[in-house]
Amino acid sequence: MGASDSNQILLSKYVVAYFDVLGQREKLNQLKKIPTTDNEREEFNLIASQTYGTVRNLRDGLKTSFDLFKQVTNDNMPQTDSEQLTIDHQLTFFSDSFAVTSPYDDDLGNPLIENIFGLLVSLSGMMIDSLANHSPVRGALDVGKGFPWPEGGVYGPVMCDVYKLESEVANYPRIIIGKELHGIICDWAKKPGEKNEPYVKYGEVIDACNQLVYIDQDGMATLDYLGQTSYNIMVRNPGLKRNVKFAWEFINQEYDKFKKVPEPKMALRYSLLKEYFLSRLDIWGF
Repeated sequence: MGASDSNQILLSKYVVAYFDVLGQREKLNQLKKIPTTDNEREEFNLIASQTYGTVRNLRDGLKTSFDLFKQVTNDNMPQTDSEQLTIDHQLTFFSDSFAVTSPYDDDLGNPLIENIFGLLVSLSGMMIDSLANHSPVRGALDVGKGFPWPEGGVYGPVMCDVYKLESEVANYPRIIIGKELHGIICDWAKKPGEKNEPYVKYGEVIDACNQLVYIDQDGMATLDYLGQTSYNIMVRNPGLKRNVKFAWEFINQEYDKFKKVPEPKMALRYSLLKEYFLSRLDIWGF
């Protein structure tokens, strides 16, 4: 590149998830005027709690999910490689959107399978919690190239890819798995059978990664956050099972509301979400 090593810009491979917290933009627009009366301040504080408060709680909950499921990830890693079990995720918020980034491979070019497994599990918990707390999110997750920011996060083609998937493909509250990442996870599944190191020792984790992805009705690979593998992991946290019930109640309320208004586009989105929940509720005992 003609630049000295100290100034060289490095393009690396990352796993990136991008999310939009739905229903926030309209509320944010109501906060442009500074309140001057008691009634205005009361209304301002209420709306602020529904916007800033909601996103802050989502941020804190996601951080907690990373911490909780870091241990779950470690429990599924080979004990002989404990020195490799550092899960590295960077969380960046901007307005009503946020991104999670993680390096795809190590210095030797080996994929950080534990990073991706930990990310899939943590995002599964986030999806349940967000719906239970009436703050649905829509997102996408993929692998691609990017430039790291010194303070954390990534800039580059991979950000464009996940943004496009979230804004143009996801359509309703779910997490799309991009073609690159889905292909990689499917390819991993072949490696242990080929006795291919370092994949053999991660066989069970690779199986779990594959089981955390399902093909939705539109043919898109999607995070199966309510599937059997998610349940097997999350059953250790009784609060998440309770939140599945709260999430289901919220989805039905939103579907009924948009059907009554009527808003056919929104009703259809929640109808699709209802169908997904109905196909998985028996796993959770509902």
